[in-house]
Amino acid sequence: MKEIYLIRHGRSEANEKHICGGDYPLSEYGKEQVTEARLSFASHNFDKVYSSKLIRACQTATKLMMAPVTEDMQLKEFNEIFFGNAENRISENGFISGFKNQYMENFVGFMKECGGDDPYERADAALVKMRYMASEMIENPTEYPSGRIMIVTSDTLMRCIVQSLVCGHNWSRLSDVKSIDNLEGLIFTYARDSMGYDLLIKVTHFPEEGTKEIWSRKWKNQWIS
Repeated sequence: MKEIYLIRHGRSEANEKHICGGDYPLSEYGKEQVTEARLSFASHNFDKVYSSKLIRACQTATKLMMAPVTEDMQLKEFNEIFFGNAENRISENGFISGFKNQYMENFVGFMKECGGDDPYERADAALVKMRYMASEMIENPTEYPSGRIMIVTSDTLMRCIVQSLVCGHNWSRLSDVKSIDNLEGLIFTYARDSMGYDLLIKVTHFPEEGTKEIWSRKWKNQWIS
């Protein structure tokens, strides 16, 4: 089995000011978080480490691995969701003033209204990229001896991915998926079946000792364990 860890970046300046979207660096507290978490992440022996192209994710990956994140290690598929004309606005309790649709309760409608990314397309692009990466690990075991890859990304994208896995393109509420804390994330486990298909077989919370409910509906165990 092969594992892809999607990890949320350390706390950013935008997180501390409740700013929606944007490309902000880690806050001073975020830098301390990453430094404290470094040993825990290093113990997992990741074969490769990637990040989104945003500053906070690149800084997190660089500090965790104590090595620069070069341009070829920055994956656009894992950038934060783009919030259109709601970018850099203050978000209070999942609501951004000036928009008819609430951000958390009607996320898809909100994104259409603000001219932002299509959440379905963004989630699908990330899942396709992850399946390709899992196939690479399965087919090249000598290059990936531990069978683990880490990608530093954002909370919103991870929540969209979970929604799409559970509901396909039949969802709108982002609030159905629990928020993922800084430097926590999800582990996606892949395996190849007897027919040669690479399958996503389970999704778990990271760190496992801090496992919490990710999906709030009673049938969450269809995908989330």
